[in-house]
Amino acid sequence: MKKLEKKILKKVYSFETRQTLSELALRLLAMMSLILGSILLCVFIVRELIQQQTLDVFEIFFEDLGVVSENIGEVTATFLQELPKVEMFLAIVAIVLSFLLVVKFMQNFVKVKNKINSIVKFWFVH
Repeated sequence: MKKLEKKILKKVYSFETRQTLSELALRLLAMMSLILGSILLCVFIVRELIQQQTLDVFEIFFEDLGVVSENIGEVTATFLQELPKVEMFLAIVAIVLSFLLVVKFMQNFVKVKNKINSIVKFWFVH
């Protein structure tokens, strides 16, 4: 009976090990991919704005307050028109999703840590 119990426990722990490691790897891969994607999109957006010389519009803010208050609407409209909208939308979505994944990972961190500790104890201490 002891051999059967050990065999069943070994199969359960093998399944749990595979499941936990694959879940952890997928979560980390998704987080890193989204973070890297959002960084690359932000770099692309900034390069595009520099190439179009859109950021030069903000030189008006170094003028006196009267000029800024008169032209703030035009400056904002020009800036919004020249933004790469699709890339901006994708960057915002990637940032929000990566933030949500990191928050969810942090909430479940204790549970995952306990699972890994239990698996390590079974395979290496037991």
